[in-house]
Amino acid sequence: MGVCPVCGKALDSNGFCFNCGFRERIDPPAVSILKKYLTSPFMLVLLALTGVRLILSMIPTQGYDIVGETTYSWGGFDVDAVIMLLSLLFLYLDGKKPAGTKVNTRGFKILRTYYIVISSIIAVTMLVCAVLVFVFGNTVIDYLNYFISSYGFELTGVVTTIIGIVFLLVAVLIGLIYFFVIKTIDSVKDVAVTGAPNTKVSTFLIVVSFIFAFTDLIGIPSAEGGILEGITMALEAGVYITSAVVLIKFKKEMKELYNSLFPRL
Repeated sequence: MGVCPVCGKALDSNGFCFNCGFRERIDPPAVSILKKYLTSPFMLVLLALTGVRLILSMIPTQGYDIVGETTYSWGGFDVDAVIMLLSLLFLYLDGKKPAGTKVNTRGFKILRTYYIVISSIIAVTMLVCAVLVFVFGNTVIDYLNYFISSYGFELTGVVTTIIGIVFLLVAVLIGLIYFFVIKTIDSVKDVAVTGAPNTKVSTFLIVVSFIFAFTDLIGIPSAEGGILEGITMALEAGVYITSAVVLIKFKKEMKELYNSLFPRL
């Protein structure tokens, strides 16, 4: 309960002054929670981690050519980091808008479109590889057996089947992960659009984020790109962990709000 800026009388719980009729602009509770996380220190951490990752991607890396001479290569912009940074910046700025102002969904739309494109490309690529393995696998195996048979080894058609199945499983797994990514983006965006609490944040996505962070962290000591790649992997792990923590806290508050508005009988 605040004070009316017009007449100085107390406002009621809905921000209305019974003395002069002034009404304070307020956000629905669900939108207030969303804005809190869009402008929280967690978002600033994500912006910082992604920004540093983008800067590192532009630093030339040292390597060696076929004769052993030192070479330097510039990897260019990390497209994933650019899109993430742009989306996060839009989300942060939109979360800063005054109470009563509708949250713009442009950041969510950019992320959603990007993940749909990426998931489609990867999944289709894996499916094409699986089809190629099943169709031309035996020919390749016969060719390889021509060279390795003298060493006492011989590949069979089972190898082709296993490789093809692996490609299919990878395609399904990638499709499943990105499905929950897009579903979670839609559920959070729905809060901004409708103002109603939405609890459909994927627990599966949260678990996968921690798994990806763990694999990045344990892979740092063996990073082939040296210290720059190790730092990049650490930054990616930080993004995964921070994102998972935000989703956990956001989902918890949404559930509490939903249960308070729609208590179970």
